[in-house]
Amino acid sequence: MTWKLLCGDSRKPVLTVVQDKKYQTMWRVKLPDGTLTDMVNLSRAKDAATLIAGREGDPLHLLHWKAPC
Repeated sequence: MTWKLLCGDSRKPVLTVVQDKKYQTMWRVKLPDGTLTDMVNLSRAKDAATLIAGREGDPLHLLHWKAPC
């Protein structure tokens, strides 16, 4: 399962939050270079991804999450 962080009307995700393969209740932020962060719960992973995107210059008021389908 993957959550996508989008900016404005873009369909390309800024960052994604992916479910850990071994521990299904844990999540990781997938960075643009493909590396994964440490495991955290979903709320913390989404918060971390939002903060990372903000540091990269994306306007926080335009960021929104797309739930997995």
